[in-house]
Amino acid sequence: MIFHGIRKFVNPAYVNAGEEPIKKELLIGHSPLGLEGSYLRPTEDELLTESVKVIPSVTLGQEAELKEQLERLKVESVESGDIDTMKKSYIDMRIQLEKTQAELQKERIERERLWQVLYQKGIIKDDS
Repeated sequence: MIFHGIRKFVNPAYVNAGEEPIKKELLIGHSPLGLEGSYLRPTEDELLTESVKVIPSVTLGQEAELKEQLERLKVESVESGDIDTMKKSYIDMRIQLEKTQAELQKERIERERLWQVLYQKGIIKDDS
């Protein structure tokens, strides 16, 4: 009865992992039925590879869940770091743009003053 309970617990994990039915049956200790059981003979390496897929699903305890959460946090921290870098770059660019606009405004005012001085001294004439 103990093994039946374990099979009942593990079987859905293999199904959710997309395990081939014949390999799933072999992994949970059932004898393969029909022609597949006669002709399909997966190697131990193939079965091991398939059984590793369901370890997080059948592990009792929090280790697998904590590992997954840690990976998620690592990804989030990298993404947020990129966002912080982009924000800093954007702010730096805005500051530079504002400085450039202020410099252009000063140059325009200086040109207007120079034009007025040259006009008042009669060096240039109004074309209008």
